[in-house]
Amino acid sequence: MINTDASGQGSLVYGKTSDHVLGVRSVLMGGDILDTQAIPAALAETLANEQSAIGRIYRTVYQRCKAQRQLIIDKFPKLNRFLTGYDLRHVFNEISANST
Repeated sequence: MINTDASGQGSLVYGKTSDHVLGVRSVLMGGDILDTQAIPAALAETLANEQSAIGRIYRTVYQRCKAQRQLIIDKFPKLNRFLTGYDLRHVFNEISANST
C-alpha cells in the first residue's frame, strides 16, 4: 500500500496512505536500519556524505532529486495522486528532504 499510495474506496473519507505515514523503518539486506521521515535538507546532505549503505541511498536520492528538481516541477502534472507512488515533487526542496 505504501509504494503505490493505495487506500482503496475509503480514500475519499480517510485520505490517502501518504496522509497517514510520517515515516518508515526498513531493514536493508546488510542488516542496516533505514529510518525515513521528513528531515532538514542540511541533514540529508550530511547523511549523503556518509560512506555506508544508508549514505549511498541518501546520496543517490538527494543528488538526483536536487539535480532534476526544476524538470520535476515543470514536467510532472499536479495530481491528486502521485504517479505510481513516487511523489518526486515532495522528496526534496531547499528546506527539507523526505524519502518516505
